[in-house]
Amino acid sequence: ITDKSSWVMAGRNTTSLNRPRRVCKHGTNSPWSVVTNRNEIYWLDQEKQFRRMNGDYSVDSLSKNRYDNIFDNIPDDYLYRVCAGVKRDVIHIGYTLSGGVNNVTIAIYDTVEDIWQRDATLADTTFGMIYPYLDELRCWTQDGYLQELDAATGTVDVGTASITAAIRPFIETGEFAPSFHEKAQYFTPWVYCQSDAGNSLTISITGRQKG
Repeated sequence: ITDKSSWVMAGRNTTSLNRPRRVCKHGTNSPWSVVTNRNEIYWLDQEKQFRRMNGDYSVDSLSKNRYDNIFDNIPDDYLYRVCAGVKRDVIHIGYTLSGGVNNVTIAIYDTVEDIWQRDATLADTTFGMIYPYLDELRCWTQDGYLQELDAATGTVDVGTASITAAIRPFIETGEFAPSFHEKAQYFTPWVYCQSDAGNSLTISITGRQKG
């Protein structure tokens, strides 16, 4: 998905996979909004419509005449911050309200029931990116904190403050992103530090396994 359209690789083997084919004119200015669920792709396109593409590459708008009046008011300067995550067939979309400067509002779409739920504003959270992890829905905030969104007691910090200074600049510029596969979570951190004599940096990684 580019900023102007969506493409698929048209080949069937390693020598022909370099032939992209455009399947629709809907791209995105919000790359963190792209999510997949049950062999379908969802994203906020460049016209601020929330789209769905199924296996035969047909595309429809899930927000037109239903929720587009909300997305239309997202400031253009902050479209790049729109982010989404899926948990149990429900998509959570973080975005910036009209006149705002931070992602403090989340819209919820149920892919099974085809229902938009009322959006919520969380004053103590600024969504940087949203993703599922095990039985949780997590987010990196724009301040570089790792939080669990649907904890029983509300939004809860599950990371450590020590990583904030290193991670925050890359969340703001889009250079850092977690990826996940089934029950595993992987990170590709980029850390810059001064190499002057006497300076040191210690990185501690703690793994967690369930089941």
